[in-house]
Amino acid sequence: MRRRALPSALLAATAVVVVGALVPCAAPAQQPKSQQQGQQPKSSAPPQAQQPPQQQPGQPTAPKPYKPVAVQLPQPVKDASFEAFRKQLAGIAQKKDRAALARVMAQNFFWIPEDKDVADKRKPAIDNLAKAIGLDGRDPPGWDLLAGYAEEASADPDPQRKGVICGPA
Repeated sequence: MRRRALPSALLAATAVVVVGALVPCAAPAQQPKSQQQGQQPKSSAPPQAQQPPQQQPGQPTAPKPYKPVAVQLPQPVKDASFEAFRKQLAGIAQKKDRAALARVMAQNFFWIPEDKDVADKRKPAIDNLAKAIGLDGRDPPGWDLLAGYAEEASADPDPQRKGVICGPA
């Protein structure tokens, strides 16, 4: 799949700036002029045992280890028809065959990027998919996206639509 370098570069640059702003600068502690020149301070009090430096207010505390988080990876769909569909989709994506893709698409195509179906129900399903993932134009990225989906064997059932699975999980 092709990746766009500009958004990644902007994200990395922003992260560096934010981290740099959050990390406090370590400045050497101010010492009396007599100590800076190698002289002992003029004091009648006996030298005290060295105490660990006390944390100044506003300074971050030392990081503690994170608690482990259990992660369950998505499982592959164990259905021969889904496996056959994935292979068919991989072939269609490799050939960039829009007509073959239109034949395997459901006519009730839906596209819900947020909370609302934005597919234009007056247009054919293939036109909505082409707009959703970028199948049109010169060197369209949508074919690589389809090929990537075809490689992924995991999927989850859609709780709002009976008989529909969404992949990758």
